[in-house]
Amino acid sequence: MLSVLIISNNLGRGGKERQIHEMLQYFNANHFPIQLSVLLREPIVEYDISSFSNIEFNIPEKRLNSIEFIKYVYTYCSQKKIDVVHNWESGTALLFLLAKLFYFKHIKVVDGSLRYSKKFSILSKKYWVARFGRMLSNKVVANSKAGLMSISYANKKKYVVIENGIDLKRFYKPPSSKISGRLQIGMVASFSEPKDFNTLILAGIEILTKGFYINFTFIGDGKEKQSIIDSIPEKFKSYFTFTGKVEKPEEYLIYFDIGVLLSKENHSEGLSNSIMEYMAAGLPVICTKTGGNLELVEEGKNGFLIEHENKRELIHKIEFFFFNSNALKQLGLASKNKITENFEIGKVCEKYFKLYTNLI
Repeated sequence: MLSVLIISNNLGRGGKERQIHEMLQYFNANHFPIQLSVLLREPIVEYDISSFSNIEFNIPEKRLNSIEFIKYVYTYCSQKKIDVVHNWESGTALLFLLAKLFYFKHIKVVDGSLRYSKKFSILSKKYWVARFGRMLSNKVVANSKAGLMSISYANKKKYVVIENGIDLKRFYKPPSSKISGRLQIGMVASFSEPKDFNTLILAGIEILTKGFYINFTFIGDGKEKQSIIDSIPEKFKSYFTFTGKVEKPEEYLIYFDIGVLLSKENHSEGLSNSIMEYMAAGLPVICTKTGGNLELVEEGKNGFLIEHENKRELIHKIEFFFFNSNALKQLGLASKNKITENFEIGKVCEKYFKLYTNLI
């Protein structure tokens, strides 16, 4: 039986970690001739893994430094028969590959760290860590065509695109999911440097000033959250809800009418899990015209693409939906259909299984 080791820093609440978790769920529940195990660098697991009876998890008691991690990997791989290692971060990928050069030359390696579409400076450490890791790996997987285009050393034989998958069973929108007569707009993202919450807040305030009845919900956490909250005038605060980090964002998405994801100038996206979740929930999307967003959102068909930090354009799109309930439904349905046809988690796992098998 094919034996595959998944290596990640952790299984926290990031998009990459959710992708790993959903893949593991699917492989665990279905009868693939594959033995999966997981090895983490730090003891962060924010998902329920108790039902994964067919998968072995190796979780350290503390975050491991580089030397400790190499020893940890060496000990595990020396005791187990591993055919393929699938790395999900550049740093852990390079550390494993250093051990492989001396001890595990027979193991095939997949680098899955190309999950963005931003070009890094050739002078930066991140550029060279990623480049050396990919040079030493057998296959490199990007989750978007934009990600593949962002690096200059890709070749067709070694570099492939396997998009994110999504478990559609998580998403069910009951007929009576409207909680008020107001338009419900939501954004799911970490409050971090790349994400542009400010433009949505400013657009929201201007729209509310005109007398529109709209609620805005922000799902996520991060160091910039409080400054965003503080920027909202007191008289408008009741229109803005901040949930913090949530375990199941889909339980909130069923009440949204529109999903928004905005990035700041000079920042980009790979294949956004947030946008895919909006689409799986049957929502039209408004997002920044950048990176992998263009592979998910088709202008005027299942949403709209706007330029970086363009408040005026965002207001125009929101007001369009406010006055066009039929467009909300039609574009939302198109979102759902596109996800179902192209990004269902089972189809993605089939691609990974084929990739692993072809390496042996």
